Amino acid sequence: DAPMDYLPLKSKQIILNEERPVKVGRLVTNRLITGKNFELCFNVTPTGLVDAWSSLLRITKSYTDVGHRFDRMPAFFFKPNKTELFAVMGREHFQEDNEYVETDYQLPMNQTSKVVARLEGDNWTLTVNDQVLHTLSGYKDKRFPAMDQKVSVWVGDRFYPPAKANLSWITY
Repeated sequence: DAPMDYLPLKSKQIILNEERPVKVGRLVTNRLITGKNFELCFNVTPTGLVDAWSSLLRITKSYTDVGHRFDRMPAFFFKPNKTELFAVMGREHFQEDNEYVETDYQLPMNQTSKVVARLEGDNWTLTVNDQVLHTLSGYKDKRFPAMDQKVSVWVGDRFYPPAKANLSWITY
């Protein structure tokens, strides 16, 4: 038998299938079922730049940005004046709620990139267009618990300006 931390991922939930622009506070669902291990996939098409950190996508069970349990489970941003992707996955401990992986390059403007963020066992991994970019370890005993419902998915959160981008095919 596989240890509990390494059970297979459950079947995918389709969160959003059609393309939508990122907007401030665009709630897509508040009924996501989460797992300790998961794979979140989405397509992103950058359409412009924002001169501040800009929000793409956030999964959360809180109503706060950072520094509280379940703030970023995960959250995705573009860096100021860039289309470099910044993927934050919090941990169960307060001091580790802003752990991240990122792209080392800008995603191409007006072209769709497929993003896969995976938390499995000890590792938080970011893949873009089938290329594994970074893996961050240290999650084995610090992952959030699985939750049956009432987890929210935002395409553009309420804390940062919206990224100039469209998202589609969000699955978890």
